[in-house]
Amino acid sequence: MLDCIESAIVALQADLSSVTVVQAGDFNTLEDSEVISRGELDSIVNSPTRGTSMLDWIYVSHPCYDNVCVVTSTVKTDHNIVITYSGPEQLVLNKCRQRCVFRKRSPNQYALFLEHISELKIDLDSNADVQTTL
Repeated sequence: MLDCIESAIVALQADLSSVTVVQAGDFNTLEDSEVISRGELDSIVNSPTRGTSMLDWIYVSHPCYDNVCVVTSTVKTDHNIVITYSGPEQLVLNKCRQRCVFRKRSPNQYALFLEHISELKIDLDSNADVQTTL
């Protein structure tokens, strides 16, 4: 695999001398240092992409991206997403699902509420405005 990567990069740079090579993907079986040395590429991902491991890499032949972010995926996967871009730094707004109890009601509270409601007497006239009567 490393021989194939190396020969492809050499062929690209021989045909187009000013080409920027960007190689990205899940390289969990390849050694990072080998890809860098044999392809003459720079690794631009510096954060873990799966748990505490760095499996997803982006290699470039020339610096072409200003920002690299590793963010949590929006689909069900154990890999994070690597986003690279040029331009001003963007604010990362990850949404996360969290269940919170904000108003806990006990059976005693329900009983007290029902008792209170049963004691209320509301008389509505057929001509009366509901808002003014209450």
